Amino acid sequence: MTTRGVPSGFWNFIRGGSTDWHRHQEEHQIYLLEGGEGGVVVGDDKTKTSVRAGDVISTLPCEI
Repeated sequence: MTTRGVPSGFWNFIRGGSTDWHRHQEEHQIYLLEGGEGGVVVGDDKTKTSVRAGDVISTLPCEI
């Protein structure tokens, strides 16, 4: 999916779901639109941060 030249996508995670560790060449912003609460790990230090609907997660290029 692309919106005005900006790559975008939609993901739906089941409770306890996750993605594999990965990196992207470009900066990313993830908007949590609905649901309960969870955790996200961003960066090489692998610190887990609590997140919930309404939060925005930003990653730098090549950041985990």
